[in-house]
Amino acid sequence: MSNSAIRRLYEQLGFDLNEALLYCDHDETLLMDLIGVFVEILPSQYDKLRQAFEEHALEDAEQITHTLKSSAATIGAQTLSNLCQDCNHLLKANTLPSAELQQKLLTTLLAHKDALLHSALPIERTKLPISNQDKNSLLDEILEKSSTFQWINPESVDSLLQLMRQKQYIDQANALEIAFKHFDYERVSYIITEIRQSTKDNTNNA
Repeated sequence: MSNSAIRRLYEQLGFDLNEALLYCDHDETLLMDLIGVFVEILPSQYDKLRQAFEEHALEDAEQITHTLKSSAATIGAQTLSNLCQDCNHLLKANTLPSAELQQKLLTTLLAHKDALLHSALPIERTKLPISNQDKNSLLDEILEKSSTFQWINPESVDSLLQLMRQKQYIDQANALEIAFKHFDYERVSYIITEIRQSTKDNTNNA
């Protein structure tokens, strides 16, 4: 997609393209990948947040709004990011946002979901080949890409998390999943380096 076409679509969506490109180091392909991820997580996050508000589950709502705040900012959806931030600040103080603020956030989420799903943005992500599904090869693949801030195929991530949980790396898998959701590649690299070292130590001690 040409730069002018992306700009037109961003104007239509009401997102800040300049801010989004700053996050992506002006890599438009990466930006389309990030939008693809956002579109994928938005429906489930909307449902979970609505349920958390209804059940007054403050901790769950805090985690969801934190994730959405970062994700929205990354693609230039600043209005949504600001609303998430307002709610998140209240939730961190163990305070449920007002009904008006809850409704405003949920309405904005729903509007963004519909707008993105019906836009012409090319949100299909590039598939990265996975030649070996074992844990070590996936760790190596993701570590290499996260350390250079390249986008990582979610299929690789899902396979790695599943294998880690099968091998009883439960805490590390949970921490890694959160880091991926927040696009925190420095944290991803740190966790994977720790896992690789732990695997090496266990092998040496065997």
